[in-house]
Amino acid sequence: MSRPAAVTAPNLQRPMEQARSTGTIPRSRSQGGCMKKSMIPNLAATMLVTLAALGTAQPQDAPQELRLSDIKAQQPSETIYASALCQRARETPRGSIVQPYAIDSTTLVPDLNALMEESDEVVLAASPNFATVLSPSSESVAIYSEVRVIHSWKGTHRAGDKLTFGVPFGELPCDQPPHNNQSSFFVQPDDFALKSGGPYAWVLFLRQSKGKETLSVQGLRPAAGEGLQGMFLIQLPVPKPSYTENRCSGFPNEPVEHCASYLETSQSPVMVPYAHDPLAKIYGGMPASDFLRAVQSAAAAKGLDEKSSLK
Repeated sequence: MSRPAAVTAPNLQRPMEQARSTGTIPRSRSQGGCMKKSMIPNLAATMLVTLAALGTAQPQDAPQELRLSDIKAQQPSETIYASALCQRARETPRGSIVQPYAIDSTTLVPDLNALMEESDEVVLAASPNFATVLSPSSESVAIYSEVRVIHSWKGTHRAGDKLTFGVPFGELPCDQPPHNNQSSFFVQPDDFALKSGGPYAWVLFLRQSKGKETLSVQGLRPAAGEGLQGMFLIQLPVPKPSYTENRCSGFPNEPVEHCASYLETSQSPVMVPYAHDPLAKIYGGMPASDFLRAVQSAAAAKGLDEKSSLK
């Protein structure tokens, strides 16, 4: 799964070389006519060199990738506690607000091929770290998770990379210590839940937020269903001292290849957290190894199958 080759401008190199070989400037003489003749190839060569320099110049630096540490630094707990959202929650008789998060069902896609098409990044990942913060608009809640990539089918991330993505819902604690968990602002999707507590590996179909979506989540988000569709969870066994049954147990300290090898044959059932996701009926409960092969097939259909296995 090699990275794409860097883009260069070979089409401008040949004219520049030709200019160097054929655009030799004659020695100037006092006669004005000869001076004018010598200026023509000189000017042509100069223009070609300038164009070549513009064509081969390095592109401007891309925006820095979103990191969980940066998000936490932007929103320290004091900022969250003082927000209008938390003030509203603390002022209610119950001390908390639950705000439903409803989506347009037409934004859900029917199969993995469509989900692959919608996505900028498709990865198998694990070892999440997360933070619940205010949305970029400060009018809602977002959860950001940072995971370590085990395998990539699509996108710029590769095995071992860290990747951060967000979802436009979650429960925001609104109390300062020692009064924790007494007040909160909860943006809650209907029928969205995890049946058990993990640990999990994740298969993630993600894309960049765009337009008004950037008011609810920065950066990458699940690719469909307004941020609810594109997450598939594989429960991992509780770590054991020998690590013989689950090579993901030592993750992230273990090399990612160990976790990939374990998951290739894992019979752990896949969980689809959003109950109304049409893919839940197809893949919910499927053994992880079978589901990973289905993702591989969807990648192959898009010409993205660089490797036949996760290793």
